[in-house]
Order: sequence, then structure tokens, then C-alpha cells
Amino acid sequence: MATYQTNSGYGVDWRDEYGRRHRRFIGERADADRFDAIMRNQAAQARAQLTNARNSTQLDLATGLELFLNSNKRAPATTHKIRVLLKPLTDLCGNMNATDVTPQLLEQWRTTVRQRLAPSSMAHASLYVKNLFRFLTRQWGLTTSPAEWLPTEQPRQSAGKALSTEEQQQILALCPTPATRAKVLLGLDAGFRAGEFKLLRWSAINWTKREILAWPSKRGSPRIVPATHRLLAALRAVKPTIAEPDQYVFPGRKDKLTSRITTLRTILLQGGPRCRFHDLRHTFASRLAEKNVPEHTIAALLGHAPRTSTQVYLHPTRERLGAAIATLEPERQKISAERLEWKNGRLTLRNEAP
Repeated sequence: MATYQTNSGYGVDWRDEYGRRHRRFIGERADADRFDAIMRNQAAQARAQLTNARNSTQLDLATGLELFLNSNKRAPATTHKIRVLLKPLTDLCGNMNATDVTPQLLEQWRTTVRQRLAPSSMAHASLYVKNLFRFLTRQWGLTTSPAEWLPTEQPRQSAGKALSTEEQQQILALCPTPATRAKVLLGLDAGFRAGEFKLLRWSAINWTKREILAWPSKRGSPRIVPATHRLLAALRAVKPTIAEPDQYVFPGRKDKLTSRITTLRTILLQGGPRCRFHDLRHTFASRLAEKNVPEHTIAALLGHAPRTSTQVYLHPTRERLGAAIATLEPERQKISAERLEWKNGRLTLRNEAP
């Protein structure tokens, strides 16, 4: 603890009982010295209390968790996340002394929790438990840590998969609301990312030209994606009677963007195929590839940047983009690419009045 001088006055620099550094500007030298003496007295009392607590063996795990959370500066959201993830462990141990926690008890906690947590969340929870007991071993006199064996490796992200025709039909049949069906079709028939349907506004849908302007959620430029008949029908089903142009198609609560987490959760709970929302985008690209659509056309529909020097010179026309999407239509609505042409800014059939 020390008093320091600045261009505009004096301040106090000190560390609390947990070793955290604090600095406060006071102003006058006398006030800074008086505050320095007060903080020295408080720090001495706090360290004495911590010494007595460390010498006592009665430290339950819930109290140790709170001491661990207060030992470092963390964001409130992170503190809440750690407390929620470790609550099953503190409930299991109850008022048990932290020194009595054994690897067998942690194995029982891990077996119970891993049934309802994702692999990545399970890895985070194990890491927090390991850091908790490392803190108690370092600061509170525990001889050994019972959590060093916990696996904390992050699982590799899945490379994605393409859904079969039966799985696609099953997902569409289990959609609980028209909004969920529209979100799913944006992934299956337009290749939207989860962050892109959240940014979709009614002004981005051109009903006359049957096109949707997709604003990228990642790096890139906006792209135009022709829409299928069933996608437009699903969007019309969720369109309000009076829709403001700047209004979100899928508004969230309290003027926030909608969440992608709940899009497929209800479908999975009803026995639908296990998949991520991004797998719908993989399915969209795979369906186009099965129809022998050129790779640079698929890249343009997905919003991917060219990967080779040759692809820099390949620019699919809007006719070709419309023809690619037309291959995804059912047989009764399918239109061959040779019969499509642009007239007066609209995609129409040849020998058909505009």
C-alpha cells in the first residue's frame, strides 16, 4: 500500500486480502494519507480473518466456491455461469467439508451432469471445478486437489452433415409454429446462416421478383438469393397485416434479435433428427451439388468468397442463380433452366408475357 502523486493531486494504491490491486485518486496529501491508514487497518483485519479461516478445517464447498468467485475480477455473466454450472456439485456435497471431497464424489457429479450438458459445457464445468480446487489448495491449505483427473479437453466441432430427404420432411412436419417453418426453410432453400435470418427485414424480400436480400452475419457483402415457392409461402404465413419495411421478420423479445437456440429445440424434443441449424445450410449446398449446379454458382448463393484465381473471373448471372434454385422445386413446380429468362427485371418463362 502506498501513496502516489499525480499532476493533479495524490492517490492511494493498495492490494486487498485476495491480492487484487486497487487505485483511488484522493486529491490532497493529508486526505490521501488518512485514507491510506484506514485501508491498511481494514486490510490487516481482513487478512487476520482469512488466516483464522484457513487454519480452521470447517470450510464447506459452497463457501469455498464464493471465495473462489471473489478471488479474481470476472464479468457478472461469467460469475453467474460458473455458479449455475457448479450448483449441482454444491447441492450434492451439501455442508460437506471441502477437504472431504473425493475423486469418487466428483465422478458421481460428472456422471449425473454430463447427461444434460453439451460436451463443450461439460468441459467448461470440469475446468471450473479443477480451478476451484486449485485455488483452495493454494489459498486454504488443502493438501491435494481431488479434481486433477477431470478431463477438460474441448471436443472438436462437427464438420457438419447433409440431411436426407426423409429427415428434411420430418423436420418440416414437426415445426411447431409458422415462424419455425420459415426459419427452417430459409436454411434448407436459401442457405441462410443462423445469424442471417435474425437480421432479415421485410424490406429485404422482393415479392415481385421472388428474391431475398441476405445480409451477412460474417464478413462479406450482401447477396441476392432467389426464393422457392414454399419459402415464399412460409414467409407470407408469418407476415403481419401491416408490416413496416424496417421491421424484423423474426423479432425477439423486448426489441432484441430472435434467438437461434430455440429454433430446432422443440423439434429435437419431439423426436426429430439430431442436427444443428448450420446443417440446414450444408443440406442446401449438397442439394445444389446433386443437381450438378456449378461450384462457383453455389459459392455465390452461399456468400462464399472465391478460393482460386480462376473463380475470381467466374460470375454467375441472375438467370443462372434462379435456375439453380429452380432445381430445388418439386416436380410439379420445377422449371428447366433453358426456359428461364429475364424480362423487364423479372424472371419469367420464355414465350410468356412479362
